[in-house]
Amino acid sequence: MKEHVFFQNLPVPDDLGTVRYRPTPETVKKFAYGVEDETGWFLGEPEDGLAHPVFLANYLWWPEGYYIQESDVIGHWDAFMKKYPEIADPKLWLHSKTEGEFYQPYQIEKALIAKVRLIGKEEKRGKQFIEIEAMFTDEDGRKIARFVHGVMVKSSVQLRSGGVK
Repeated sequence: MKEHVFFQNLPVPDDLGTVRYRPTPETVKKFAYGVEDETGWFLGEPEDGLAHPVFLANYLWWPEGYYIQESDVIGHWDAFMKKYPEIADPKLWLHSKTEGEFYQPYQIEKALIAKVRLIGKEEKRGKQFIEIEAMFTDEDGRKIARFVHGVMVKSSVQLRSGGVK
């Protein structure tokens, strides 16, 4: 029988799995244009096929690449929800912060690997937060980027809609 996991006994650190991505030029462009960056996050000459690792921060929420779908890819938040559905409220999550370290550009259309872990949790002002780490490497094991995403998973505070009052 599986033990029920509450926020208080949520194990930290905890492995959330390994996900493989194969970013395409179209996916990278779509995200870049979404934040009005006409450079497309590409580096060097077009034939180099290199992109800046800032693009990979999007895989917390949108692993499928917005409108251009990648098959069999789940986001880092989805990995947490899948493992701990009793903690993660799919309707109430709030991205609180992201920290990133960039090591080198990556080759578009080549596989990237993200090892995803739960590395922290805390309660502040009636809200429960987790920290999800994603360490990206290429197929040869070279570090590409590391991201730590803070996410609110539950709140005992009554949240208002309709703007700040």
